[in-house]
Amino acid sequence: MRKITLAVMLSMMASLSFAQLVNDGATITIKNGATLFVESDVTNNGAGTIAVEGTGILEVQGHLTNNATLTTQSGSKVKFSGAANSNFKSNGASISNLEISKTGSTVTLTDVASVSGNLDFGSAGSSKLLLGNNNLVLGSAATATGHDADEYVVTAGTGVVQKNLADAVYTNQPFTFPVGDASNYTPLETSFSGTTVGGNLKSKVNNVVHPSKPASAESFIARYWDIDATGFTGYSNTLIGTYASGDANGTPSLIKGAVYDATSWSYAAAATNGTSTVTGSTDDAVADFTGTNFYGKVNFRAILSASYNTATNEMNTLLNAPTGTNWLETSALTSPYNAAPFNAQPASVSAGFFLANPDIVDWVMLELRDPAAPTVATTNRASAFIKKDGTIVGTDGTSMPTIENGFPTSVVALHHRNHLMIRTKNPGINVTTPTLLDIRNDTTQIYRNTAITTNVPLKLLENTPNGPNNLNAWGMWEGDINQDGLVKYNLGGNDRVLILTAIGGTNQNATVSGYLKEDVNLNGQVKYNLGGNDRVIILQNIGGTNQNATISRHN
Repeated sequence: MRKITLAVMLSMMASLSFAQLVNDGATITIKNGATLFVESDVTNNGAGTIAVEGTGILEVQGHLTNNATLTTQSGSKVKFSGAANSNFKSNGASISNLEISKTGSTVTLTDVASVSGNLDFGSAGSSKLLLGNNNLVLGSAATATGHDADEYVVTAGTGVVQKNLADAVYTNQPFTFPVGDASNYTPLETSFSGTTVGGNLKSKVNNVVHPSKPASAESFIARYWDIDATGFTGYSNTLIGTYASGDANGTPSLIKGAVYDATSWSYAAAATNGTSTVTGSTDDAVADFTGTNFYGKVNFRAILSASYNTATNEMNTLLNAPTGTNWLETSALTSPYNAAPFNAQPASVSAGFFLANPDIVDWVMLELRDPAAPTVATTNRASAFIKKDGTIVGTDGTSMPTIENGFPTSVVALHHRNHLMIRTKNPGINVTTPTLLDIRNDTTQIYRNTAITTNVPLKLLENTPNGPNNLNAWGMWEGDINQDGLVKYNLGGNDRVLILTAIGGTNQNATVSGYLKEDVNLNGQVKYNLGGNDRVIILQNIGGTNQNATISRHN
């Protein structure tokens, strides 16, 4: 076929107009400064070539379907305008500059589109680029401008916005993905660091609740962003997602940035910015970002003094006996902290759980407090388990426990149903990526109230060299049966009389078996008299002579 060259070589202000353009093999060259304006569709077929040179513009108001060759030089532009919806098929062509200037209408990709220069939303009215199931690839030097509340990229299908990156070392490099759904502009701002070789970032927004949202989260947004990184070493990314006003569920002030790595949730750098954004960070190459209640993690080891065994340097598991009566299995599948005075989030385990986890000693409760008010109790509470080596785990028996709400830096309080509560020092510890705090033999991280002179926060159980790791062994004070913050043997509100009441109140040699708070030594029996009784532990704790002495909680 004979080639036909249509050269538009007019002045900078000149243009050439067509109602519709079908190129079945010709070469069409739009020269520097010229505009080829087509009121309807442009179709480029067969051996056809459309070349846009210099600052030339191909402006289309209908569909642009490239089945052949389309080339654009740096500075040139493909522009969609008009009020009709348009489709765009690039056929693998890289567009130098792509302008979406529709009026109350859209441009829909029918294949992958690539932009090497600038993606510009240049309209004064609503103008959106719909990806569908096709990706929009922005080159390493590409930018995106003009996006706002009604001009942006709609990611309603599987298509993503991919930002390619030059091979380089990046430190807090900003880029905003101008994405949203059909009705809402909800961009994702990123600030990434790392070294890239052939690297890129990909993102899209999904206007649904994350399918793996923590079941207990009652404050969350019905939106999440995919953010994936390829070709990075030392990758990290700080994220700010803007959500729509109708996305928030529950209490907006409790919604914090949350990252899901396909296995677990993390809340690094979680914060609330105003009422429509969430902030977080990730170093996961594949991640989802959304907003939910904050969940802090606690990485603790501690000792319940009542169960400590000097022969093993561990705690006994008499409530979780493999033979005889297993009181945890028969009477404590539901957490004792679900109700007053603890009022933690409800927690329970299935039958057989304790038999399958024989190293669990008992239930404990964790609480996150505001570092600005560390003495004030909160409702940020969760049940957990303490194992015989002191490790505190979540209700799955293995992972670090999580606590709803609180702060990324929180004061952590540890409670047990008949021991004195302890807490970490002011101004708190990191509960987003916590390091191990082993308070079995290191008391430096536990708060000590210098106004309390009767006792230190923890009870000294052993001296060197017999304690864990050949150090001193410290445990929580046992005997606070009524949870008033005091271990008392005499006077009003004392703990001793509760033991007597539990066995019937008259026969001091009686015993009662079960999972009971009056069972101070946690052996499954409440005894007031005779060997191994619970009363004498309280007496020994207060000193053994002055029966009116008390042991106080360091709150």
